[in-house]
Amino acid sequence: MLLAATVTLEGQVSKVDTAKMQMGMHASMVRIQVSGDERWVVVGPSHWLESQGFELAEGDSVKVEAAENPMGFLMAVKVYKLEDGKWVEWTIRDEKGRPAWMGQGMGMPGMGRGH
Repeated sequence: MLLAATVTLEGQVSKVDTAKMQMGMHASMVRIQVSGDERWVVVGPSHWLESQGFELAEGDSVKVEAAENPMGFLMAVKVYKLEDGKWVEWTIRDEKGRPAWMGQGMGMPGMGRGH
């Protein structure tokens, strides 16, 4: 799937939630407070994010590159989380929209920090 143009949101996480997706998978979602507005972004499968040590909490400062999918919601491409005064980058999808978790178990690298 090719990504639509991406938007960058910078703000604070105001809510973390999960939503049931296809095949019973649960996706982590975050609501980001951006200049008085709030936007929901789907990050990725909860179990995969946890296995990568990726965690967001209310109050975290984030920058999110996201693309709108055909159903009208935003999907994270990259997430930058402010940790100890430095931005830590998490790659969720590549530039073509391929999810990092799709490479798991197929001899391909998964998501990593600083990539």
